[in-house]
Amino acid sequence: MIHIKRIASTEELDLKISDHSGHVAPATLKSFEKIMRSQAGASHPIEGRLISLVGVVSNHFGSRKIEIISGFRPYSPTQYTQHSNHNHGKAIDFRVVGVPNEAVRDFCRTLKNVGCGYYPNSTFVHMDARDSNAFWIDYSKPGEPPRYNAPNVEADEGTSDVHGSGGDRGSAANTAPPPAPAEK
Repeated sequence: MIHIKRIASTEELDLKISDHSGHVAPATLKSFEKIMRSQAGASHPIEGRLISLVGVVSNHFGSRKIEIISGFRPYSPTQYTQHSNHNHGKAIDFRVVGVPNEAVRDFCRTLKNVGCGYYPNSTFVHMDARDSNAFWIDYSKPGEPPRYNAPNVEADEGTSDVHGSGGDRGSAANTAPPPAPAEK
């Protein structure tokens, strides 16, 4: 069971993750799709494994409420990469009520085949379902273009949030952020 709140609309749900056979229940898939919709109301089927991962995170932190900052986002020509996992129903930006984002980040990094993005100047952790582990830090502030912890990283979670790509940049996570662009 997970307790979810959608920040954009203040909707709240209590969802049973799996059915009696251990699979994500069809009703849960539909309810999660609705609560993960874009701010404009567009929806997309959500990867069942992502829902299970959200359940694992919730259970780890004593079934505390999960607050969804962002879920599905339809492709936009203004996004920083061609294909974000948010565009495919495989990613969530979230926080766990009463738990520091650093603790959420550290736990998400222990999960298998998960992309974990940490945003120290924001209010959420990014998690996505993928084929291999990845980790990145984005030092930008809300509304700014991304500033990643590793050189030559593409924008919008870089290659670690591009549908179908992998790569673990965990070792790069301990490097200093790149300098901010000079103001003119």
